[in-house]
Amino acid sequence: MLNQGKVAEFREEFRTRMPVCRRFAYLDHAAVSPLPAPAGVAIQTWLDQAVHEGDVPWMQWSSHLNTCRERAAELLGSSPEEIALVPNTTLGIHFVAAGYPWRPGDSMIVIGNEFPSNLLPWKQLSSVGVEVDVYQPPETGWLDVPAIVKRVTSQTRMVAISWVGFASGFRLDVQSLVEALHERGVLLMVDAIQGLGVYPLQVQHIPVDFLVADGHKWLLGPEGAGILYIRKSHLELLRPVGVGWNSVKGGYSFAATELNLRDTAARYEGGSHNMAGFAGLSASLGAMQEMRIKYGASIWDDSVLEIARYAAERLRESGAEFVRPSDARHQSGILSFSWRGQEPQAIRARCMENGVILSCRLGKLRIATHGYNNCEDIDRLIRTLESTR
Repeated sequence: MLNQGKVAEFREEFRTRMPVCRRFAYLDHAAVSPLPAPAGVAIQTWLDQAVHEGDVPWMQWSSHLNTCRERAAELLGSSPEEIALVPNTTLGIHFVAAGYPWRPGDSMIVIGNEFPSNLLPWKQLSSVGVEVDVYQPPETGWLDVPAIVKRVTSQTRMVAISWVGFASGFRLDVQSLVEALHERGVLLMVDAIQGLGVYPLQVQHIPVDFLVADGHKWLLGPEGAGILYIRKSHLELLRPVGVGWNSVKGGYSFAATELNLRDTAARYEGGSHNMAGFAGLSASLGAMQEMRIKYGASIWDDSVLEIARYAAERLRESGAEFVRPSDARHQSGILSFSWRGQEPQAIRARCMENGVILSCRLGKLRIATHGYNNCEDIDRLIRTLESTR
């Protein structure tokens, strides 16, 4: 049962780590999140060292990569050996799409309302003889697991899908989908960028095959630092793409000439890393995990959904038009809405003038509330919207 007192205490504590709160009601986490103070410190430390010391602290920077990998694995309930550190979600998806051993006549299923990065790489497979079946969800954007599974044929090898819709905010029942697909011998690739960090997904209980997410949304990390999960049993299934010195055993000798791949998902980390970005992401993962330990494993999920419900209530009372799943299991912090027939970009500009940060997506305004947002952030949004009559 939701403990509102605990959620309020958690929220106020974490707000002290979010300097953005001093200026903005920041409701744009489905686009790019602001950084918590620990991430800023980690990146500033790297910058100071890089400016004044060059690569002398390089081994210290490298340790941040290992810590980030371990924290990502802890978040997913995986082994660190199943985590690759990647520059972004798009590249992680390409690693799976280009690395799978497709044969002419194979097919795979994608969703028609996906963010382009989880649609275009798969459509490109048609050039090698793969049939790409595009499932078009209803206008709400809400996904129906039985309808997706019904499209599976004997030629279907994989389904690629987002955990949370970037515009609809619909949160998929990943467990039901992966269980149904595995019964039919089909793999599941999850784009988790709009959910990872705030909603629970433990891969030992929800056995997705591949999962990818950049850190700059709900993980509160910087852009250019993300994670790719590859189930250990599939490591040899995928052909590594982007192989380089860092993909092979003994790579740090810089003399490797044989394709003796590392035994872990790190074989996908072909070259140099974004040291500053992963230092920041590691710090953010650590700060979020600290809150889970202190307040309970579900604290981010509870807090995000509580403030999102408050936002939905206030928006509905004020005349906004939107649809939102009634079942909390399908809800998220993302809510797209129309405001009294007014042009979204003009409303967004007005909001920004008043320190309220949100986005426009697919012809609607979109808010994306995180766990540290509070009721005053939402009230500030409503006051600004109502001043645009």
